[in-house]
Amino acid sequence: MTSRDAVSPGKPVVLAGRLLDTAGRPHSGLRLQVWQANSTGRYDYHSAETPGHGRPDPAFRGHGESDIDADGWYAYRTIRPGGYKRTLFRFLPWTFVPHIHIAVRAGERDLLITQCDVDKAVAQRPATAYADHAELMRSDPMRRLAAAVGGAVVAQAELIRFDVVLDRPA
Repeated sequence: MTSRDAVSPGKPVVLAGRLLDTAGRPHSGLRLQVWQANSTGRYDYHSAETPGHGRPDPAFRGHGESDIDADGWYAYRTIRPGGYKRTLFRFLPWTFVPHIHIAVRAGERDLLITQCDVDKAVAQRPATAYADHAELMRSDPMRRLAAAVGGAVVAQAELIRFDVVLDRPA
């Protein structure tokens, strides 16, 4: 996922991680689909869901899809999403924290739909969480991303690591 012309306001982030099974083995041959609100908390492609949350951002696409590489890695460049408030069931006020939705897909079938709470993913990572950081940076998805937008752009973005675990064998 990326801004159409790279001028979308917001803090640049790279959401990256691995698709693993419960034994820690990588999955491949699947697709990851992501979608999110823009930096003001507005879903531009479905603005009726977040009325009053800033203006639409024509530079921001808000969704993306990518193959998982042979080692289970994925990477997306985007901006940090904003949180938003909604009323659920027409009476329950609710605040949604900044998050990015993730679907693991096999063809047209969703195997798992989850979301990355951006602030929690950053706050809960221990200092040793990125023991495989060099492997991530050398992965096919990160190399493709760096080739598409420039290595300096990727290096300056906040890295948010979010591994997705499927409850099925790889």
